[in-house]
Amino acid sequence: MTCCDECSDIFRISPSEELLTSGMQGFELDYRATGMVNNDEIPVVRRLTAEEYAEALAKRKYKNHEEERYLRMHLWWSINHNMRNGDKSDISHYLKTILEENLETLIYKTPPDNPENLLILAELHRELGQFNEASQYLDKVNDKNYEKIISKMKDKIINRDKRVFPF
Repeated sequence: MTCCDECSDIFRISPSEELLTSGMQGFELDYRATGMVNNDEIPVVRRLTAEEYAEALAKRKYKNHEEERYLRMHLWWSINHNMRNGDKSDISHYLKTILEENLETLIYKTPPDNPENLLILAELHRELGQFNEASQYLDKVNDKNYEKIISKMKDKIINRDKRVFPF
């Protein structure tokens, strides 16, 4: 998903096979060859802001359950991004409300069918302050690849700490 800075419309784009195989130079050359780039300017594609992800969800800019989950995950990550990188400032009341509603919805839309989803569910519950539920999901993860993150999360749960932390 991306947003047009001129009209503020949110829309979906598909990655170009050429972009994936040839990198940005190939992307630039493809656009020049098709005449889509005039005076050496390439169309800008950027990630959505948290507010734009929330808007995309509110406007139901998704086709199916997976796209909705994708948008919800990215909304969650975009809100947490600054905090995860050490920014100590509080988020706005508006974003906090959106975050909590989104986390609750993600809980119901995330199946507990693999170790990654179990970790996601544990983290969703932990960030909402639902420490018992978070612990129950962590106890179900039986994969040695996740021992380090499980240990960090258990420490946060024991300390009843729902703040975002770097993995």
